[in-house]
Amino acid sequence: MLSWIDQLARIIGYGAIITGIIWVLGKWAEDRSVSRTAQIERESLERMRLERPEAYEQEMWWRDNDRRFRAGLPTDPKYIERMKAIVQNCREDGLL
Repeated sequence: MLSWIDQLARIIGYGAIITGIIWVLGKWAEDRSVSRTAQIERESLERMRLERPEAYEQEMWWRDNDRRFRAGLPTDPKYIERMKAIVQNCREDGLL
């Protein structure tokens, strides 16, 4: 009887170890994926900044105002107008 319990404890222990290893590998892969995505985004923005400065400025304007809006800070009034226009277009297209 005692050997049966010992066998079960070993199986559970090995299962926990294997599960832990798989979890750690999954987290490592996820972190690498997020890091790679952020690197691609930075490279894309840098390329845009060099090739099309006006498009880069517009993108930064949108990002800055979006960040401010989400944080509850004041935004450019043009941003609010454009967002309302986007929402209206989505409603007209049946997306909202």
